[in-house]
Amino acid sequence: MRTPVKLAIGTAQFGSHYGISNNAGPTPFGDAAAILGAGREIGVRIIDTAPAYGASEDVIGAAIPRPHSYHVVTKTPMFRANIPSAERRTLVRAALVTSLDRLRMSSVYGLLVHEPDSMCGEGSGDFSDDLNRFKSKGLVTKIGISVYHQYQVENVLAHHRIDILQVPVNLFDQRLIKSGLLQDVKARGIEIHARSAFLQGLFFMKDGSLPDFLYLARPKLALIRQLAHDLGRSIADIAYSFVARIPEVDAVICGVESLQQFQELAAIASDPCPLEKVDTTQFALDDPAVVDPSRWPRWS
Repeated sequence: MRTPVKLAIGTAQFGSHYGISNNAGPTPFGDAAAILGAGREIGVRIIDTAPAYGASEDVIGAAIPRPHSYHVVTKTPMFRANIPSAERRTLVRAALVTSLDRLRMSSVYGLLVHEPDSMCGEGSGDFSDDLNRFKSKGLVTKIGISVYHQYQVENVLAHHRIDILQVPVNLFDQRLIKSGLLQDVKARGIEIHARSAFLQGLFFMKDGSLPDFLYLARPKLALIRQLAHDLGRSIADIAYSFVARIPEVDAVICGVESLQQFQELAAIASDPCPLEKVDTTQFALDDPAVVDPSRWPRWS
């Protein structure tokens, strides 16, 4: 196997119709199996999944090549607000057992809390203790949290000891870079997995297909298209390379819809676009209505 690359396989598309620019629907099983096989050959280390991603865990369990050296990271369920601590504990334990069954594995590399606010306030210490028990029992190697906002990162660093932090980082969303929090996280020895490198495919959308609620993105998208033209590289190349070249980032999670798309990503990951002379701060957007997909209204 080749030297590991930062490219990580995001599998939300394996089990659901995911992504603002995804018109093809879930990834066909044959493509999913081929993607996992090809990823092993080029040195992809991380596979990211979650119970919330539809049939994703089942697809991985059936399609992953065996033996393999992948590090599979899954997540806890998405909780309703103010769920009692005891009920949450029961749900998390049951969900992990179900995830392992679906993945056809006895353990996973990482288990991330999918609802970061559940690690705030009353009962969060008990929750953290439960996750560490999974580690002591050998069910997971590392525990962590998938966050969406800066305050969640700050809360995690102040109150919890974790091994992995999954964060949104991309050309538009540079908040954690500018705040210095990525450097703080890495200084604590925490593994950083970056998601949303393509912002659910937003970077590939043309103005004519862009929904009105994302109108603020239009001038920035034009700048990215112009840079791609000037450098003779693809938008995907620029977007991926921006994240991959951040020193603190250990893995760049990219959702994949087809084998062809993965092959294009693999080529990019093996030769990232040189951006050292580009002022990438010009692409940053601070408006949460644009950079946070959870705030996007449903549309079709």
